Amino acid sequence: LNDTALIYAGIGNNDLATPGGQILKYDGSTKTFLSSTLVPVVRSMAVFKSRVFGGGTFAAPDTLYWSAVNDPTTAWNAAALEPIASKDNAGGIVYIKSFQDSIVVFKRYGKIYRVYGDFSTTTGSPDYIEEIKGLPDLGEIVTNPIEFNGMLYFVTTKGLYAFNGYSVILVTRALETFIKANVATVTSGFNSYEYFM
Repeated sequence: LNDTALIYAGIGNNDLATPGGQILKYDGSTKTFLSSTLVPVVRSMAVFKSRVFGGGTFAAPDTLYWSAVNDPTTAWNAAALEPIASKDNAGGIVYIKSFQDSIVVFKRYGKIYRVYGDFSTTTGSPDYIEEIKGLPDLGEIVTNPIEFNGMLYFVTTKGLYAFNGYSVILVTRALETFIKANVATVTSGFNSYEYFM
């Protein structure tokens, strides 16, 4: 995990990014750095239910945080957080993704969780958290999940996998040697008809 990697999420003209471990707000014309006491510096962000969610800080690597509705750039409520299986020894949250009717939480060493809830109250809270039973020995998750054709694709040190909303599916292990040799620089993406790494 590159701890200084840029992550981004936004609602309307309220965009957030984390260059170099800081919180940067962009409103369409002005860039402003925000205090980490207002908005947590997280490892991953996603938009869900008109809120920006953030996963994993260095002080609380297993915790999911969220902003106020339609306002990710003002102080996040200190009660708007939920530890995600903090005793599972999975290395903390590395990626989160809004997918179908939930937030999918990816932890470093292959644990995957879905967080459900309507988050309609002022603070919001999860209704329940479900651990996704994956394949044994997924390895370390090394790329941000990409949604493509109704599936979430992600790369681990063992291969390329997909999540269909119910289970994890092995796509290929043919790339395992390449991935292990390039784990620090592997990224993924897609265009209109293909996934690439």
